[in-house]
Amino acid sequence: HWIIIMKRQKSSLVLVSIVFLAGIWGFVFAQRAGIVPGGLELFIFLLIMSAGVYAFVQEMKRHKDIENGFPPEDELSEQIKYRAGYLTFMTSIYIWLALFLLKEWFTDYDTLFGLGVLLPALLFMGIRSHLSRNFNEDAH
Repeated sequence: HWIIIMKRQKSSLVLVSIVFLAGIWGFVFAQRAGIVPGGLELFIFLLIMSAGVYAFVQEMKRHKDIENGFPPEDELSEQIKYRAGYLTFMTSIYIWLALFLLKEWFTDYDTLFGLGVLLPALLFMGIRSHLSRNFNEDAH
């Protein structure tokens, strides 16, 4: 059972690393080609990269826990994940409402949709990190 989990963790760690590096190289190639994203496009790119960094750090922590013999998920981490998801869902309703009220500021609906998806994702990462830090047994 642990061998399967270790193989799955290594493959997901490699996948997250490849996707993150592909995003960075794609940005470098776009800049070299003369396509310089500005303003909102740059903000969306930074949101995507921060999500990639967050996923990479989470996979590294999970991999380290498995190597040290700890289970990848315990009851507290499950509860933190569910609580962060609930708070993110409730807040994303207001994010979508604000985006629709300010839709004149956006040049196209792709940007509006991208922000509507990426802002709650970023919010989830922040809430989950905050709750994990507050409920961390080692910190008390």
